[in-house]
Amino acid sequence: MSDALFTLREIDLRFGERQLLRGFSREIHHGDKIVVEGKSGIGKSSLLRLMIGTACPDSGEIRYRGKRLNRHTVWQVRQEVAMVDQEPDLGDLTVKALYLTVLGYKANRHLGWDAEQIHREMTWLELPENILTEPFPKLSGGEKQRVLILLALMLKRDTFFLDEITAALDGGLKKKVIDRFLNHPSWTVVAVSHDPGWAASGRAQLWTLEAV
Repeated sequence: MSDALFTLREIDLRFGERQLLRGFSREIHHGDKIVVEGKSGIGKSSLLRLMIGTACPDSGEIRYRGKRLNRHTVWQVRQEVAMVDQEPDLGDLTVKALYLTVLGYKANRHLGWDAEQIHREMTWLELPENILTEPFPKLSGGEKQRVLILLALMLKRDTFFLDEITAALDGGLKKKVIDRFLNHPSWTVVAVSHDPGWAASGRAQLWTLEAV
């Protein structure tokens, strides 16, 4: 039996008239660092959604820790994987209210509000303390990305799905973020990005999606 964290077997996926994936098969093991690259609209973000269970393949099979992913088993994935989406719809909440809402979900209630960790991670991400009182929609693109990275770190997961999380960051901060996710030995990271810094690091497997 495979020891893979995720197994994708012969995945087919269509979006409208477009075939995004055909016969796509891969495995992800604990500690893997993977960068998914390819042209816009090729299916990179859809691949993350398939594994987190917010989209379903037209055919094929996805397994997580050996169990077939379905409406009964997807709960475990969402308890153990932190996803930073490219364009989340998070309403008009302030940053602090957003965090408290997410920490209030059943899967996260054991975590609580860790003020020390929040301060430490905000400093690392170069976020001002007063950002906690700011409405999320009013933040700049770079601030939104850093706030979402912060939230993912606060969930204290070991597996991260990252969708274009450095697109709006400046050079120095971009490198810090890439280095942290790719250098952590026990984290499993799947990053979708057009940013060449991820692939150029030489520390990740490259999955290149092409038109089918």
